[in-house]
Amino acid sequence: MSPGRRNRRLMLLILAASLATSAAAPGGSARAAYQGTVASNETAFEPPCLAFDDPFPEKMLRAAVTGLTALGYTTRSYTGVAFTRAAYLGRTVNDWGTYVHSHGDHYWLAADGRRYSGFREDSGDCSQAVVYSKDIAAKRAGRQSNLVVMSMCHVGEDVSTMPGAFSIAKKKFGNGSWGGPTFFVGYLGEAWDNDEWEFEVAFWDAIGPGYGAGEALSPEEIKAVLARGGELPLGQILRLRIRHMTDGVILGSKGFVDEMWSKHREKFGAKRKSGARPIRGAPIPGVSVLRDLQVDAVG
Repeated sequence: MSPGRRNRRLMLLILAASLATSAAAPGGSARAAYQGTVASNETAFEPPCLAFDDPFPEKMLRAAVTGLTALGYTTRSYTGVAFTRAAYLGRTVNDWGTYVHSHGDHYWLAADGRRYSGFREDSGDCSQAVVYSKDIAAKRAGRQSNLVVMSMCHVGEDVSTMPGAFSIAKKKFGNGSWGGPTFFVGYLGEAWDNDEWEFEVAFWDAIGPGYGAGEALSPEEIKAVLARGGELPLGQILRLRIRHMTDGVILGSKGFVDEMWSKHREKFGAKRKSGARPIRGAPIPGVSVLRDLQVDAVG
């Protein structure tokens, strides 16, 4: 997890099956006895561990608590001195759902002479121990989780050992598929807090008991959110077929499109006073087009 503010396409890997949290069949919801744990490392993202105060970890924690609770999990949250390696491993034994925001990587474990995917505890200071996937696997002893969201760098990559720690197979299911009852979300490469926050807002808003992985993040659901006036991260919008990308003639910043329009002003009618037009139906920050496409603009 990186605290930077720059915009970049969010890369995301979704492994395994369904957001329906019944362990028996699709369409069910989690029972009250189904334990959920939310842990967010806030100390690492504020002074003195960081030069500035990153506001996203606190918001991510609240959104995850609300999301898991809405699914029916009996949820507790941990941050600061309460979010320690020992506390998380003590909870994971009985967790059916879990969310963790922290620094993530494939960390070297000298005793084993190899790397394991993992994340940093909070512990309220800047010296933060690693929670290795190996540690989680040992505690869970093969028991499968329903819903796992790892909001951090790298743990969604092909080499990640984190899905296996929760006994979630690396496979994908399309819209309407039931492969449940497990679902893993992780990010590829270096992920940025502002990007992850945008995705997770849409993610928690989209999921609910009975959704499959394909349904929760399908192009149809993305279009529905946009039609309601909602905002989505660039990574999700680019899953759609956006006609402006091929038929917009000129695509770029507003200044660039206006400049190109000015150079070819004679090719346009006298009533047109400017060149740049927004991408209708799927706004992309900072991107304009020359043609104002209105028919089948987004599919």
